[in-house]
Amino acid sequence: MLAALNRALHDADSDVRNAAHEALSKLLEGKPIPGDEWVPLKVRRERRERRKRRLQRAALVLAMALPPLAYILAVLYLPGFQANAWMLAAFAAWAAFLGALAEITGWWRGPRG
Repeated sequence: MLAALNRALHDADSDVRNAAHEALSKLLEGKPIPGDEWVPLKVRRERRERRKRRLQRAALVLAMALPPLAYILAVLYLPGFQANAWMLAAFAAWAAFLGALAEITGWWRGPRG
């Protein structure tokens, strides 16, 4: 049946082409083709947005956690490394900056609408 409709799509008569196009549209409307892994565009966009948000959150968490972790490891394992109050204040300011950036860009919020 699909082969006949495909031939009709290439017919010289425009009425035959239109009828074949309408028949194919009705056959395929809302139904996946067997054996095909077709995913609707809306679902693809939603998946891409979820993946993007997860990556952004992971990057933000890493950016917030890495400097204090490096500082703690330096204090513990580097001889002569001085723990200064201004470094702790700098880490607090860094975390506040990244938190504000995340809030402004909407990384922590879900999709709107």
